[in-house]
Amino acid sequence: DVEDNAGPENLLEKNLPVFLDAIRETAPRLPVLIMSGARQPREIWDAVFRQKKCSWHDFQLMEATRRQEEGDAHIYFFDGRLLAMNDATVDGVHRTDLGFFETARTLLPVLRDIIAISSA
Repeated sequence: DVEDNAGPENLLEKNLPVFLDAIRETAPRLPVLIMSGARQPREIWDAVFRQKKCSWHDFQLMEATRRQEEGDAHIYFFDGRLLAMNDATVDGVHRTDLGFFETARTLLPVLRDIIAISSA
């Protein structure tokens, strides 16, 4: 969960490209799904945090898009804000068993598509 564990020092922006480069050096055809973080209740009342979450989301989307445009046909992006987080967490952030089940149910068709594309 690179986004929510990125910390305040812009580690996401520093580490994600390096991480993806390392993957591509050793596994150029490995499917990689970049998934931005889910919405969090704190975004409702904390404008600074909300802006940071938006910038992390946008950075991940732009990084995936840039790499696709540069010819990486095996990198994908999923908007984690689409995940239901209402009753699926212990504290509005950390998923329960129900939360992980709903995440898996949401991602299953996405992952199936990625596998189908990668297998073709």
